[in-house]
Amino acid sequence: MPSVPQVSVIIPVYNTGPYLRRCLDSVCRQTLRDIEIICVDGGSTDNSLEILRDWQSRDARIRLIELGTNQGSSVAAMLALLLLVENTLVLSILMIY
Repeated sequence: MPSVPQVSVIIPVYNTGPYLRRCLDSVCRQTLRDIEIICVDGGSTDNSLEILRDWQSRDARIRLIELGTNQGSSVAAMLALLLLVENTLVLSILMIY
């Protein structure tokens, strides 16, 4: 049975292509390796989803949720929180708007 990550980082994303790589690079380079990174794309019309898919293919800690339509960062964050396993510490909700 896989272990539950110590920390979950939730990143709501909507048309953040110019900043997204820098954000993901920063989160993925943290010294704490036992994390999960939940990225929730709210129907981006730029290259954000393509960037997320690329990063997800390279880092197994990244989980991608595709909403299809923009429902706002609070909905994105709440959906990600629903996925968290009991006993997981939510370190922060990063808003990259």
